Amino acid sequence: MKKAIACGLLLLMLVSGALWAAVKPPQEVVQDTSARMLSALRQNYAALKQDSSQIYELVNQIVLPNFDFELMSRWVLGRAWQQATPSSGPPFHRGIPHPAGAHLRQGAAE
Repeated sequence: MKKAIACGLLLLMLVSGALWAAVKPPQEVVQDTSARMLSALRQNYAALKQDSSQIYELVNQIVLPNFDFELMSRWVLGRAWQQATPSSGPPFHRGIPHPAGAHLRQGAAE
């Protein structure tokens, strides 16, 4: 029994060490995501000029998986986050990517 527990703990330590090593520093995540987004904008310039709503698709694919907008919204709103209710309107964090998308759409159209 002790041998099984020791093996289990060793396996857990190996797996958690591998997962910890796979986590990128925040600055690297932002730089990589920015580079991927700019590359996608350049590659799809002609299509985006015709239909700028495709920017939302790129943001959903590239940006949103890398950032926790709900957690950032909680930090921004502080105590007001606790007072928010579903009936008070759409969650604050759902609006964050859209102004960025609108800005990118405008830039892509120029």
